[in-house]
Amino acid sequence: MKHNLLPAFLSLLFCGTLTACTAVDAPDAAESTATQDDSYLAEETQTPSVSAITTLTLPYTQSDPLHPYLAQSINNITIMPLLYDSLVKIAPDFSLDYQIADELTCSSNTVRVHLRDGIVFTDGSALTATDVVYSFNKAKTSPAYQEQLSSITAASGKNQEVVFTMNAPNALAGYLLDFPIVKNRSAESADTPIGSGRYSIDSSSDGILLQYNTNHFAHGSPKFTEIELEASPSTETTEAGIKIGWYDLAYRGTAKNTMGGTGAVTQSTPVPQLLFLGINGSNPFLSNAQVRQALSAVIDRDDLLRTIYSNNGVTTTLPIYPAMPLEGTVSAPASGVDEANRLLDETGLTQRNSYDVRYMNGTPLTLEILVSQSSPYQLMAANTISAMFNRCGIQVNVVSVSDAVYQSRIASGNYTLYIGELQQTNDCSLAPFLPGGAASYGLAQPASVQSTYQAFLSDTAAFPEFAAEFYNEMPFIPLCYRNGVLVHSKNLTRDIQPSASDVFYNITDWQ
Repeated sequence: MKHNLLPAFLSLLFCGTLTACTAVDAPDAAESTATQDDSYLAEETQTPSVSAITTLTLPYTQSDPLHPYLAQSINNITIMPLLYDSLVKIAPDFSLDYQIADELTCSSNTVRVHLRDGIVFTDGSALTATDVVYSFNKAKTSPAYQEQLSSITAASGKNQEVVFTMNAPNALAGYLLDFPIVKNRSAESADTPIGSGRYSIDSSSDGILLQYNTNHFAHGSPKFTEIELEASPSTETTEAGIKIGWYDLAYRGTAKNTMGGTGAVTQSTPVPQLLFLGINGSNPFLSNAQVRQALSAVIDRDDLLRTIYSNNGVTTTLPIYPAMPLEGTVSAPASGVDEANRLLDETGLTQRNSYDVRYMNGTPLTLEILVSQSSPYQLMAANTISAMFNRCGIQVNVVSVSDAVYQSRIASGNYTLYIGELQQTNDCSLAPFLPGGAASYGLAQPASVQSTYQAFLSDTAAFPEFAAEFYNEMPFIPLCYRNGVLVHSKNLTRDIQPSASDVFYNITDWQ
């Protein structure tokens, strides 16, 4: 155990002996320039040292309960999948991996789940449908899962079967069922509830020690049969602790990584956080679907991802995480400057001034991209897209405003274009973009896109039809998904495979 070193470690941190870290929830001010250092991605290719780790040490937030439905800190939420199983998990390739569930069927407004036989909680009691229903009702009102489960209205169960009722058909509802399962009535206080996970808390330890659950249904043989939890009073402590080897691993979410060049390894974790370009469909120029197609075509998404996120993400032309396994073949439309110019020329906007800017109704065609001052990433994206639009004869003004003004202008439809960032639910629901949704203000709402999307939710085989109609109308422009950042000691295996559900997805294989 490392408890006796903590005072000295904190003294080093706060006296400035270590290099100061920036907060992880916002980039440095210098990052509002057009480029970012991507050295932290290159860290993955460096040779690890030979020193072996025998006991894994993770940071936790002492002021936040180790409780799956009450925890709010990123440290403690990250730990929860070690203590609690879920019905399913999203695998690293974004497929569904069955856990407590061994069968799942979506039909109309219901999801019918059959539970795996023989699963027991760490106190030896059997896990039943009653426990799953109880856990669902707790998770549905929790900070971590409230939004994810908002489209599921009720759950009922008997013996080894649970039926979830949804407010509308959703063939991807299985992706929403990775919430933690606890024993019935064990989550009534802030005390840690009883789970069935790969690890449980060893109450006999003088610190917080997680012990491998030898009765876990997966019957793994992990190297790390014990995991120590060490208190981390701040983000800076966690990051500095990784740098000097106090902690072996920490998940930083989609926040900026500050670990480059520190001796830690960083890698991407798939997360459905979408960066997109909002389009005001009532604008005379942007009301034309062919114009919206042209704007999408001229955007070099690879360059955009490299510029603003140092390639820590994946580009997309659809608002669905690209790795999600869906039926049918979908081909993205042609792209590039030539294609964008062709589409715009076909609208009749062929006249240009001496600055190569297209004319519309006798005046140079100028658009405005709205961004929030609180997100330098938005500013970088807007400046990069502005240069791309110039290549097809459209000049752009980038307007940076306070977060309050940004939200107010979008909500009132007082914008032309805006850069938006949205954390989608695990099923990549488009509900925020549909009428009444949080990101729907001002967007064109073609009936054909809505009808094909509903058909897709009823039957995933209809995905190609929805994709084709989305490309045809382009009511908003998906740009890329920004991945999360996992940082860990170089002395850990390179075979760490984090997923959207669990950064410890394959911990039993770690060395």
